[in-house]
Amino acid sequence: MAPGSPAHPVRLRGIEIVPFSSSARPRTYLACLPSGRVLEISGTVKEMLLLMDGSRSADEIAARLSSSSARPVRTPDVVRALETLFYPQGLAGRGDAEEPHSRPARSARAQARGVQLCPARVLEPLTRRLRVLFCRSALLASTALILLSLAAVAAALVRAAESGYPLRLSPVDSAALYGLLLVSVFIHELGHLSACSFHGCRHGELRFGLYLLFPVFYANVTQAWTLSRGARVAVDLGGVYFQMLLAVPAAAAYWLTGSMFWVLFCLALVSAALLALNPFLKFDGYWLCSDLLGVPNLRARSREALRQLLPGRAGCADSFSLRMQLPGWTRGGLVLYGLLSHLFFVIGFACLVRLLSSRLCPMLGSVARAPGEMGAAVERGEWADSAAIGLRALVTSAVLLGLCRMGWLGLVLAGRLLRRRGFRYQGSGFSAQPRSTQDKGDEGSPGVG
Repeated sequence: MAPGSPAHPVRLRGIEIVPFSSSARPRTYLACLPSGRVLEISGTVKEMLLLMDGSRSADEIAARLSSSSARPVRTPDVVRALETLFYPQGLAGRGDAEEPHSRPARSARAQARGVQLCPARVLEPLTRRLRVLFCRSALLASTALILLSLAAVAAALVRAAESGYPLRLSPVDSAALYGLLLVSVFIHELGHLSACSFHGCRHGELRFGLYLLFPVFYANVTQAWTLSRGARVAVDLGGVYFQMLLAVPAAAAYWLTGSMFWVLFCLALVSAALLALNPFLKFDGYWLCSDLLGVPNLRARSREALRQLLPGRAGCADSFSLRMQLPGWTRGGLVLYGLLSHLFFVIGFACLVRLLSSRLCPMLGSVARAPGEMGAAVERGEWADSAAIGLRALVTSAVLLGLCRMGWLGLVLAGRLLRRRGFRYQGSGFSAQPRSTQDKGDEGSPGVG
């Protein structure tokens, strides 16, 4: 036995190992830890976990792996995997000397920064009733109604543009529109949770927090990783589907009242859906691309796919494409995603700089003038206008805070890139990729929305 090797490593109690539906060949698996973390692991790691029952030494594990694999596995390989993967990730402990424990995932800690709104036990009765909307007949009927409602709204917008009707809202209507949008985001998250329930997958709690400069609801649908790729796509799109269902009553309200408020609300719903489907931020579109390609950790792996195109990297024995054995169309999709992602952030950074240079002072001025304007409105007895001005100032402050946070994150990322010295993988043959535990709608799903 190698010096310093553990006598009888033992895996963490309560680990559940299930097949993972992805594009990788050979098949990979998911290790679901009791803490809620989910790791993608190779077949070799799976065999090692099954062998680590506390009765086998590293020598015996290496011998068993060598007898069942095409290439020999040495004891130093097993010890290195234990020290670099199993112990740091909390998958195993050192026998009697150390009780294995599961550390919380990074994304799970990020999710805990939000405010929990509803625990899973409160949401489950509601999602069990709402999952009927994912049946084929209900899905087709709802999609038809949504398309008809959007067509009616588009026709109303065209008529308003031709007649020169001003599409402006009063402060009270603006506040009401923002409030309805927050309600629609809550319904969006119910769509993710209901899709999980429809496909027989357990879901978690609902939280409220801030992602960059966007107020968001976080739906914990981590267990969606155990579903098939098609079912995960349904979970990804479930939020947008539920949110767009609100266009049906909004179009009906416009038909009954003739108020352009409902037309603008439908327009805001479409804008929110397009934002959610953005594949370059960790919203629903990101997880949708990840599941369509069958590649988890999409952003990191697309960057590595781009690096393989650089001179001197294509023949690297430890290359991403060779180790993962991805189909050609998947590798092409990764390269395309990586190129478009970098282009998006470059253009976004340029637009952000232009926005700050032209709008920063007016936004600061509107926040500074808000207390005086609220006081004047109160003196006139216009309480609703005073509340609307305060809400507008609060939203503007949140946007400014988000812009400051984005700038700080950009500086931190730039510092990390300057300190980086190359890129390397652990080439021991044992690999496990941590996976996000947030909702697939923002930094969080695998799923938040």
